[in-house]
Amino acid sequence: MVKMTNESHLLLTFSKRRDGLFKKASELSTLCAAEVVIVVLSPSKKVYSFGHPRVDVFIIHFLGHERPKTSQIVEAHRNANMIELRMYLDQVTSQLDDGKKRGDELREANKAIQEQNWWMGPFEELEQPQLLQLRLGIEKLKNDLDLEMTTILDASSL
Repeated sequence: MVKMTNESHLLLTFSKRRDGLFKKASELSTLCAAEVVIVVLSPSKKVYSFGHPRVDVFIIHFLGHERPKTSQIVEAHRNANMIELRMYLDQVTSQLDDGKKRGDELREANKAIQEQNWWMGPFEELEQPQLLQLRLGIEKLKNDLDLEMTTILDASSL
């Protein structure tokens, strides 16, 4: 075996072999209940690691510190999840509050438009003065149309 000279082939082979190595380590830990850690430095000087149960637990063990108990790990994981869920809840609550404010604004705007254009609403909801004003407006429109039609007909008969 010799070192590869082509940089792109080297990086591709490294990536494939690293994945294969990590897969074998995972199989070993699963099949044999072994604790496994692998740390690999790539040709481009990036660090890749695999650990079962976790790399940091393994490192703590080898540095001479006491390994955390499973209940401590579970509690830390649970606390991290709670913090994440609280942040998500705060975000969703904020979005809900923004939505409620926007809904109130839209209802107010819609109410203002309806008040300005009262004649566009259902006739059953109009009051007597509004109905009278609407009737007068329709009669004026009819008279204006009659006048316009008369003007057009007179001009076309010439």
